[in-house]
Amino acid sequence: MAGPIAKVCISAATPASRLTLPINATLFEALTIDSIYLAAKAGTKEKDPPLRVVVAITAHLKLGPVAAVVERMGLQADFTFPSSGGNLGPVNLALGFKPPNGAGLSISASIVSGGGYLSFDPDAAQYAGAVYLEVAGKFSLTALA
Repeated sequence: MAGPIAKVCISAATPASRLTLPINATLFEALTIDSIYLAAKAGTKEKDPPLRVVVAITAHLKLGPVAAVVERMGLQADFTFPSSGGNLGPVNLALGFKPPNGAGLSISASIVSGGGYLSFDPDAAQYAGAVYLEVAGKFSLTALA
């Protein structure tokens, strides 16, 4: 059974709309773009811009024994409406990098194997992560945060 074509989330608790589009497109037999994430959020705090639009991807890369993944990394656009006008007439647009919500790395080689993942929740300003690494089948390291 196939999964949903798109996932849409609209919540009354936060003035935001989010859409995740599954892509699953592979480039050069190494990079796969899993999904595109689109979001629009109205500012709810004094420091927030009145409108923030995010376009981000979740992708993974595999090169030999090493694999990496990034979750929701991309571009964000902040729209403000200053009384003196902005760079788009009455609107001011500020583009910026949207850091990933998570990143992971794994290795599966003859001497070293393991991996780890670090996630970030920007709304709660919290990080969480885990790592496992084994060297020559004799030493291992496990950590959770």
